[in-house]
Amino acid sequence: MKKRANGGTDKLVTRPHVPCEEILDHGSLFRALSENIRSAVFLFREDGCFFHISPQALIFSGYSEKELLKMNFFDWVHPDHREIVRKRESGRLKGRRVKKSYRIKVCTKDGSGRWADIRVSLVTLRGQPVMMAIVHDVSSSRLQEPKVHFDESKYQSLFTLFRMMTDNVPDMIWAKDLNNRYIFANRAVCEKLLGGCDTATAIGKTDLYFAERQRKTTPGSDTWYTMDFAFSKSDREVLETGELKRFEEVGYIEGRKVYLDVFKAPLWFDNGRTMGTVGSARDVTREKMIEAERIRYQQLQSVVYQISNAVNMTGDLDDLYRIIRIEMGRVVDTSMLQIFFFDPEDQTVQMVFPPAPPDGKEPYNYAGNALAMYLISRNQPLLLQKEEITELARQGILRNEGPWPLVWMGVPLKANEKVMGAMVVHNMTNARAFGERDLIILEFVSNQVALSIAQKRAEDALRESERRLRAIIDLVPHMIFAKDNLGRFLMVNKAMAEAYGTTAEKLVGKLQKDVHPVRAEWEKYHQEDLEVIKSNRIMSVPDGRFTRHDGTTIILQAFKIPYSFRSDDEQVVIGIAIDITARKRAETDLKFAKERAEESDRLKTAFLANMSHEIRTPMNAIVGFSQLLGDTDLSVESRNEYISLISENSQILLKLIEDIIDVAKIEAEQVNIVKSPCQVNRIIDELLEHYRIEAARMGKEHVVLKPMKEMDDPGFSVITDPLRFRQIFSNLIDNALKFTDKGWICVGYEMKGDDDISFFVEDTGIGLSEDKLGIIFERFRQAEDSLTRGYSGTGLGLTISEKLVKILGGEISVKSEKGKGSRFTFTLPYEPGESRYEEISEATTTVTGYPDWSDKLILVAEDEISNFELVRAILEHTGARLLHVRNGHEALKMCHSNGNIDLVLMDIRMPLMNGYDATRAIKEFRPKMPVISLTAYAMTEDREKSLQAGCDEYLSKPIRPNELIQKISNFLMG
Repeated sequence: MKKRANGGTDKLVTRPHVPCEEILDHGSLFRALSENIRSAVFLFREDGCFFHISPQALIFSGYSEKELLKMNFFDWVHPDHREIVRKRESGRLKGRRVKKSYRIKVCTKDGSGRWADIRVSLVTLRGQPVMMAIVHDVSSSRLQEPKVHFDESKYQSLFTLFRMMTDNVPDMIWAKDLNNRYIFANRAVCEKLLGGCDTATAIGKTDLYFAERQRKTTPGSDTWYTMDFAFSKSDREVLETGELKRFEEVGYIEGRKVYLDVFKAPLWFDNGRTMGTVGSARDVTREKMIEAERIRYQQLQSVVYQISNAVNMTGDLDDLYRIIRIEMGRVVDTSMLQIFFFDPEDQTVQMVFPPAPPDGKEPYNYAGNALAMYLISRNQPLLLQKEEITELARQGILRNEGPWPLVWMGVPLKANEKVMGAMVVHNMTNARAFGERDLIILEFVSNQVALSIAQKRAEDALRESERRLRAIIDLVPHMIFAKDNLGRFLMVNKAMAEAYGTTAEKLVGKLQKDVHPVRAEWEKYHQEDLEVIKSNRIMSVPDGRFTRHDGTTIILQAFKIPYSFRSDDEQVVIGIAIDITARKRAETDLKFAKERAEESDRLKTAFLANMSHEIRTPMNAIVGFSQLLGDTDLSVESRNEYISLISENSQILLKLIEDIIDVAKIEAEQVNIVKSPCQVNRIIDELLEHYRIEAARMGKEHVVLKPMKEMDDPGFSVITDPLRFRQIFSNLIDNALKFTDKGWICVGYEMKGDDDISFFVEDTGIGLSEDKLGIIFERFRQAEDSLTRGYSGTGLGLTISEKLVKILGGEISVKSEKGKGSRFTFTLPYEPGESRYEEISEATTTVTGYPDWSDKLILVAEDEISNFELVRAILEHTGARLLHVRNGHEALKMCHSNGNIDLVLMDIRMPLMNGYDATRAIKEFRPKMPVISLTAYAMTEDREKSLQAGCDEYLSKPIRPNELIQKISNFLMG
């Protein structure tokens, strides 16, 4: 006996070549093997009565052992099969050759019944013939059932029966010791796993022994036999856990891949010590293959469906090709998929997928076109190895040379029984990449691929045709549309959609009444549509209003045509609408332009007559009285009166010229705005005082000039341009005084919230008619333009005021009633200035005394001798010595040669060298010598140009004596 580690002994001594009968004498081993046989075993006598039932038979039938022992085998069989089973088993007992196995339905205790594969054998037990039925459940998989235990003594007397039973079941049943040596193996184990040895040979040997013997028969093949690795791993797991476990063992037996459904459990001695393992296995390879085929078929069905569906889901053919490659890759290797199109006219093929790379070379550098053409000419699926391809090339059947792939597979693509191209896969490195099964799959899928490509090509061609037509229609600038009899848009172009502020896609399908903003218009359109459909005649609409989505209105000329748009001959309206708004506007503008031209001609005549009058009137006084001054007999009083009249008319003429210059400045955007605190109350007071004197001079002493100030502070001021502010007010008061012969003139202001201040000049003069209010601020326009008008003036004052108000950020308006007076109002942004009181007045004093400049030398650069003489006359009483030059070059030369010059009066416009250039040159060597520019230019930029050239001061012509003396004094006496 073998010693145990704890000093005891085991009942079983394992040694090689022990007879099976001796092993079966051990009840524990017999019980373990029996419990692991998954087929049900029944023993019954000649009359069909059971006398032995295995544990699995109890689980399979649902009856207890006592219940089954009282039953008959033939009664246990379902009534549908009972007669055939009874006849067959009766023949077997009589020694006839009958089929041992069949599939029948048997009764179960729950009444449901089960289908089973039954194998019945005739055996002799103690000299008596008995029937042994091994039943295999082929119904749905069963949950693992608990073990059923029986009296061990029963198994001790049935070892011979057990051997016979296990050798007749299709399952593999075995037992191993702790060293993985077989101590029992049934016939199925030996035939299916151990290379066909007998059951006695298996005892004492391991799986590794038989694996090595198998592998020696086919040296160099790594997959000839691999089950030993799978078994050893699962045996070890069962021994470690000590639990019954189920495994799926996968490996190769004689080069064939096998799937086994395996149950393994630990094997114990009577004392509970582990003896080894016991197991059973069923070959489920066929079921696995069937399941794999089912899954593969489902995949194929899915691939076909996805490719079919891709026609509607992809944008173009290239997208479809990519989907085909991805979907087919689920069932066959498509890493090197190619699709060719066949041109039957010139008998050529062109690869369309994958697309050619940027360098223009064909993807996959081998003669794919030649093989594709060969496939199409054969018009059948082909699977070619490299040797076969090379032979075709050697025979001249293939025109191109390689390099050839190791394996090439392709199928023709057919549409309507005509070959349209080919679908090809190949492999350059693995000759076993494709087989006949893959060719069948490729052929199966190719039909749907061809249909999908043909449909996509047709759709793309139609889409391209529609795209071109749509592009042409959308390029037409006129509105093109089609509507049904309900007014629903069936088709519109881009111009039509843009008129409704949307896209053509969104507009199609909508009723025009739901999108058109003006009810009366769409009702008119719909009535026209119905008339066209009813009369079946073309309608021309010469002009009609159309309101766009943004509210703008245009004029359309429309043509509407009846058309059978649908297959059911339902009439629709196709129309084109041309925007003739510009043409209509041009016609209107032409008419208006004609009227304006006529009006302009009339205004020009009136303006020229007015300007001639306004200029010649003061000039007449200036010229006439100037000539009268030469009369030596003229009295002092008359001479002084004439001089006063000449001065007065000169100021009138100068004001007219300044107004014209101001208009030119405004149009040239040369008005220089200098904002500073403007003392509003002070300026109003001074202006009213000035115009009271002016009213008296005009003989209107009875016209009352009165202020209306909202702010009592004498120093109240706002931030604006004081000079322009005074100019605006002066023009408005001057205008009011001109047209008011009685009553009053009110000048004032009022606050308009926190942001604006409103100024006004209101009078009780002649007023304006309604038709004159819109033109009163236009240039050279007056309420009266006739040659017989009773008021002087050019009409520029109000124009200048309106422009200056806008430049200052405000608005000007007028309210008037004929015969009752007018109110001119202008608003300015309110920005409060610092409140302070200062005298603000123009220099109106005359020269009463002259400075003594007898020690000063002044250079006068002036090309006009009359202007020089005026300067000399003004400075004559100062005693200053004068030098005269006629151009800038002479001025520069004089300043170089004479260092005693104290000041230069520089005219700007002179020959040879202008005043700007002369000043820059002089300042380079006499930087501190004062230079005052004298110019007849009056634009804003002229002062800036003078200062930038280096001039120290600026005076515009005509020269005012007091101003000239004051400017010179600032430098000679400062």
